Amino acid sequence: MDKLDDSEANPDYGFKCIHYSVSESAEKVEVIVVRKRVDVGIEQLGIRTVDDTAKDPKDYKKTEEIVKSGQFEKTGDLYTYMFTVPIVNDDEWNPDMDFYIEMFNPNLVGDSNDRLPGKDTRCKVTILDEDKPGTIGFQETDIRVSQFAEELEIEIVRQDGSDGRISCSINTEMIKSSSGAKEFDHFFPVGDKLVFNHNETGTKCKIRLIPKQK
Repeated sequence: MDKLDDSEANPDYGFKCIHYSVSESAEKVEVIVVRKRVDVGIEQLGIRTVDDTAKDPKDYKKTEEIVKSGQFEKTGDLYTYMFTVPIVNDDEWNPDMDFYIEMFNPNLVGDSNDRLPGKDTRCKVTILDEDKPGTIGFQETDIRVSQFAEELEIEIVRQDGSDGRISCSINTEMIKSSSGAKEFDHFFPVGDKLVFNHNETGTKCKIRLIPKQK
């Protein structure tokens, strides 16, 4: 969690931290809201989630509450309220994603400036995905084939995880030597995209060969 600089903060309310990170498997994030003084400018505070790269309802559950100043509990020198947002824990890998939580004045809903002023009236939540997409590679890196063969089949494998859908490009490339196989003389070039769907761990790439005449 990132700590907040007090400069340009809201005088009445604010988030204790302005950046939270949460694992997808935690299935919720709890954000601490602070009431900074006894006599506040507004007696009701609105708190709501806002999409960014993380979207409701796929990645988290949209949450909105109207909280009265009397609902804040005294903890030490602060009055605090816990705002909870459910996080969606799926089986597919995703990159880390963000959404925001912001405070607003519920008496000004619909107004373009209904968010409370101050840098600490908005915080970012980063969802960390613990699922592993895996890595793509060749099953074998040295394959021998007869000069009379018409096709070469190569095994492509996905290891160390199989969550989500991932892809890679596969291309043939000639070896620059006098003994190297040449495009259209010995094989037809390949430039393709291989896709591994969720839980798929293997696929094959076929290369057409130009066999030597007997």
